[in-house]
Amino acid sequence: MVIFEPLLLRIMLTAPVSPNLQQIVVAGHSAGAQVAQRWAAVSTLSTQTPLLTWVANPDSLLWLSADRPLDTSTCATYDYWKEGLSN
Repeated sequence: MVIFEPLLLRIMLTAPVSPNLQQIVVAGHSAGAQVAQRWAAVSTLSTQTPLLTWVANPDSLLWLSADRPLDTSTCATYDYWKEGLSN
Protein backbone atom coordinates (compact mmCIF):
# COMPACT_ATOMS: atom_id res chain seq x y z
CA MET A 1 0.00 0.00 0.00
CA VAL A 2 3.03 2.26 0.09
CA ILE A 3 2.60 2.85 -3.66
CA PHE A 4 -1.21 2.98 -3.67
CA GLU A 5 -1.59 5.64 -1.00
CA PRO A 6 0.82 8.28 -2.31
CA LEU A 7 0.07 7.85 -6.00
CA LEU A 8 -3.70 7.63 -6.00
CA LEU A 9 -5.03 9.26 -2.86
CA ARG A 10 -2.51 12.06 -2.76
CA ILE A 11 -3.25 12.93 -6.40
CA MET A 12 -6.98 12.93 -5.64
CA LEU A 13 -6.42 15.21 -2.65
CA THR A 14 -4.50 17.79 -4.66
CA ALA A 15 -6.82 20.79 -5.10
CA PRO A 16 -6.03 21.62 -8.78
CA VAL A 17 -6.64 17.99 -9.77
CA SER A 18 -9.96 17.60 -7.96
CA PRO A 19 -11.19 20.91 -6.47
CA ASN A 20 -14.76 19.64 -5.94
CA LEU A 21 -13.86 16.36 -4.26
CA GLN A 22 -16.30 15.84 -1.39
CA GLN A 23 -15.62 12.25 -0.33
CA ILE A 24 -13.17 9.43 -1.01
CA VAL A 25 -14.33 5.79 -0.99
CA VAL A 26 -11.76 2.99 -0.84
CA ALA A 27 -13.74 -0.12 -1.81
CA GLY A 28 -12.87 -3.76 -2.21
CA HIS A 29 -14.52 -7.10 -2.83
CA SER A 30 -13.04 -10.49 -1.92
CA ALA A 31 -9.23 -10.18 -2.03
CA GLY A 32 -9.64 -6.45 -2.70
CA ALA A 33 -11.69 -6.22 0.49
CA GLN A 34 -8.84 -7.79 2.44
CA VAL A 35 -6.47 -5.19 1.01
CA ALA A 36 -8.89 -2.34 1.74
CA GLN A 37 -9.48 -3.43 5.34
CA ARG A 38 -5.80 -3.97 6.12
CA TRP A 39 -4.91 -0.65 4.49
CA ALA A 40 -7.55 1.10 6.60
CA ALA A 41 -6.14 -0.54 9.74
CA VAL A 42 -2.53 0.52 9.18
CA SER A 43 -2.80 3.69 7.08
CA THR A 44 -1.53 6.96 8.51
CA LEU A 45 -3.20 9.11 5.86
CA SER A 46 -4.53 12.37 7.25
CA THR A 47 -7.05 14.33 5.20
CA GLN A 48 -9.75 16.97 5.55
CA THR A 49 -11.83 15.13 2.93
CA PRO A 50 -14.12 12.46 4.43
CA LEU A 51 -12.74 8.98 3.75
CA LEU A 52 -14.92 5.86 3.73
CA THR A 53 -13.63 2.29 3.51
CA TRP A 54 -16.12 -0.21 2.06
CA VAL A 55 -15.26 -3.90 2.53
CA ALA A 56 -17.36 -6.67 0.96
CA ASN A 57 -16.95 -10.45 1.31
CA PRO A 58 -13.31 -10.76 2.37
CA ASP A 59 -11.90 -14.27 2.83
CA SER A 60 -10.64 -13.20 6.25
CA LEU A 61 -10.97 -10.22 8.56
CA LEU A 62 -8.20 -8.52 10.49
CA TRP A 63 -8.86 -8.49 14.23
CA LEU A 64 -7.60 -5.32 15.87
CA SER A 65 -7.06 -6.97 19.25
CA ALA A 66 -6.19 -10.42 20.58
CA ASP A 67 -9.72 -10.89 21.95
CA ARG A 68 -11.77 -13.58 20.20
CA PRO A 69 -15.30 -14.88 20.87
CA LEU A 70 -14.08 -18.51 20.94
CA ASP A 71 -11.50 -20.44 22.95
CA THR A 72 -8.00 -19.88 21.50
CA SER A 73 -6.00 -22.01 23.96
CA THR A 74 -5.35 -24.77 21.39
CA CYS A 75 -4.08 -22.43 18.65
CA ALA A 76 -0.82 -20.64 19.39
CA THR A 77 -0.92 -18.67 16.14
CA TYR A 78 -4.52 -17.41 16.30
CA ASP A 79 -3.42 -13.76 16.37
CA TYR A 80 -0.80 -13.97 13.61
CA TRP A 81 -1.11 -12.14 10.31
CA LYS A 82 -3.48 -12.37 8.29
CA GLU A 83 -6.12 -12.49 11.01
CA GLY A 84 -4.17 -10.64 13.71
CA LEU A 85 -1.32 -8.24 14.37
CA SER A 86 0.90 -10.14 16.83
CA ASN A 87 3.65 -11.03 14.36
